[in-house]
Amino acid sequence: MTGTEKGPGPDADPAGRWLTPGRFALLLALLILATFPAVLLGGRTFVFRDFGMFGYPLAYFHRESFWQGELPLWNPLSNCGLPFLAQWNTLSLYPFSLIYLLLPLQWSLSFFCLAHMFWGGLGMYLLACLWTRHRLAAALAGIVFAFNGLSLNALMWPNIEAALGWLPWVVYLAQRGWREGGKALVWAVLAGAMQMLTGGPEPILFTWLILFAQACGDWVTRAAARGWILLRFCLLGLLVALVCAAQLLPFLELLAHSQRDAGFVSASHDWSMPFWGWANFLVPLFRTTPTAQGVYFQNGQYWTTSYYGGIGTVLLSAVAVWRVRDWRVRVLAGLVFLGAVLALGDCTPLYRIIRAGFPAIGFLRYPVKAVILVLALAPLLGAFGLAALAGGFQPRESGAPACCRLTSSEPPKPATCHRSGPDSASHRAGRFESAVVVLLLVLIAAIIAWDWKSSLPADVWRATWQSGLSRSVILALVFLLSAVFLKSQGHRRTLLGILLLLAFWLDLVTHVPTQNPTARPFIYAPGLANAEIKWSPQPRLGVSRVMLAPAALEVLRFNPLPSLEETYMRNRLAVRADCNLLDQIPQIDGFFSLTPREISRVTALPYDQPERPFPALLDFLGVSQTTVPGSTWGWAPRPTAMPIVTAGQQPFFADDPAAFAALAQTNLDLRRIVYLPPNARQAISAGAQPSARVRIAEFANQRISLQTTSPAPSVVVIAQAWYPSWKAYVDDQPATLWRANYAFQALQVPGGTHRVVLVYQDRKLLAGLAVSALGLLACLGFWLLSHWRSTTASCPTGQEWPTRLGNHTGVPPLYHRDHAVDWQQVVGAPGDMVVLTSCALTPGPV
Repeated sequence: MTGTEKGPGPDADPAGRWLTPGRFALLLALLILATFPAVLLGGRTFVFRDFGMFGYPLAYFHRESFWQGELPLWNPLSNCGLPFLAQWNTLSLYPFSLIYLLLPLQWSLSFFCLAHMFWGGLGMYLLACLWTRHRLAAALAGIVFAFNGLSLNALMWPNIEAALGWLPWVVYLAQRGWREGGKALVWAVLAGAMQMLTGGPEPILFTWLILFAQACGDWVTRAAARGWILLRFCLLGLLVALVCAAQLLPFLELLAHSQRDAGFVSASHDWSMPFWGWANFLVPLFRTTPTAQGVYFQNGQYWTTSYYGGIGTVLLSAVAVWRVRDWRVRVLAGLVFLGAVLALGDCTPLYRIIRAGFPAIGFLRYPVKAVILVLALAPLLGAFGLAALAGGFQPRESGAPACCRLTSSEPPKPATCHRSGPDSASHRAGRFESAVVVLLLVLIAAIIAWDWKSSLPADVWRATWQSGLSRSVILALVFLLSAVFLKSQGHRRTLLGILLLLAFWLDLVTHVPTQNPTARPFIYAPGLANAEIKWSPQPRLGVSRVMLAPAALEVLRFNPLPSLEETYMRNRLAVRADCNLLDQIPQIDGFFSLTPREISRVTALPYDQPERPFPALLDFLGVSQTTVPGSTWGWAPRPTAMPIVTAGQQPFFADDPAAFAALAQTNLDLRRIVYLPPNARQAISAGAQPSARVRIAEFANQRISLQTTSPAPSVVVIAQAWYPSWKAYVDDQPATLWRANYAFQALQVPGGTHRVVLVYQDRKLLAGLAVSALGLLACLGFWLLSHWRSTTASCPTGQEWPTRLGNHTGVPPLYHRDHAVDWQQVVGAPGDMVVLTSCALTPGPV
């Protein structure tokens, strides 16, 4: 690819010429509609696993905050309170969250996910078209990227699906950015910022790994522009970080105070791909087990239900590695292999070596997530393979293949096909593809035989051989369609190209029985649990909380009902995970990536030690309702629950280990005492004040207003998680908010009657907004500067320029006033000084 390439170029293949970006976008939209018609038309909605238990409740909380006119900074309903916006994966600052904030949520959140699936497929089409210069191959890459098993599984995570949707766009625009600078760099920054704001850490990490590898390749192959490449790559990363500072600074503060410390990292290396997991790239149901709803999970890891990328993709990837002589194919193949190895986790020494040298990789938690790298790049390898075949199998009268032809009217193609002659190339290519197909069929047969010898249950083996047989049939279909397609011409070739794309789509959407079971939208009705459960007393924010008993949680986790709707309704009535947000029910548990370290340890005590009672702790947490023993959603009252805000306790000063150990004592009475850190000893003068009283005037998400009355100075204790962004004011004067009882909040108030206000003030967010504004201003400055240079530059006609090539058609771009000069007409002999008589200017470096 030359520095003057701007996007999808001319395609010698008539099938490719038909597949313009607009037509491919229409085709992709129709395929998504055919895959999820009821969801897009509003009759059904996604609900399986994290979509219903995490994604939808978070979107609902975000939407409620939006319509109340506030940013969702703090969630007081889960885990005794925790930051919300700072979680990063809540999409709080992602601009396209407006889709589900403005439209009916029961439909729009599912549409949000499918829209990003479409966006990712379109971006992959453009990226593959730029690299292969073959639109049919690019269309295949777009379909594989949009419909592979991992992308379909990611529909249950709105933030991950959004991050994946931006991945090819960032790669597509970033390369142009560091090659061209100016407006191209600004577009790359905006795309990178959009992906960064989605809060999908693993897709973001692997995106930048791809960019780094690609920038290194450009740095090696483009010696004359190495300085610009290095400068612009660093500038790209810096500007993306600046633009996203409003999200990143609160996230980094939460990360520093979260439970994900070194101990968490070392203890969380689970859910690796099994050592035999590569077999599932060929036989997707190999050693998988269905749930009650018919969704198959791989034995040994339960992060994704599938990472199948298509049996035809494996074939074409092998063709690309064998046939295409291009450094990008080598890099892509190396990264795909790296991702497949890292996904195996500790099964390979490579992961252990990387973890030893870079412990932060443990924050990803599940090594199997490395398959994101595999499924992000395999579509590009498949596109290179198809482009190579389309060139190598062209009829003799059609001339040189599209991936090999270089003409004066067309930019150089990025890939070079390996061929030695028009006749032998086709014969040799046919033998290689046939050999790969035979090898894949043999491997599939071996996998089926291996599973049969393993003495697994009959229904599991039946799923394996049926999966292997169906993929073998599709492999044969892909091979036959490809062979006929490559020998066809005209409209027949176009039709066969479309059929080939449909075969790939059919392979991906049928490789498992179902990945995304749906339900009727009524299951998300707000307040449904409160209407079904006759609470007495009613748990309310600032008054009391509920607790799902550990035994009931185990039943819910491992015993789903056959009906997905009934299973979800049971989870809602049990207030499991984040379902409490739909009914605004405060609880002591929750399902979030990051929680403040201390509150995470405290709320985990009843679940880590279910055999031990924690009456004093549950009383202090305000647990007024807990699950009836032997039931999953029957509730029993706890009349001993304390109010959320209390006053008058006797201070005891203890370090963190002592305070945490005290919470597990059965004779602890937190009505009379409060544990404060040793450094509060000099500032706290209050003693026990049994007559102290507190009246709650307001208990909102991000503001608590109290009125206290006490004959002498006393301590007010709030059973809400301590976090540094909370600030206290007594009669409008700042007061120190201490960490009390290891994980909660307390402050001293003077004697008499006073007004106490606690406000969540995220100063990191304010600083981040200022930095983000500077980043956006820098982008605007680059844009205006580039626009000014493009409008004021003129062609340096009539001047003499030396050429270093042997013919005029290869005259390299020159730079004049920071713009690239595209030669259109030159006067002079090869090797002489030439006079430029006609030229066109394109933006150059800024």
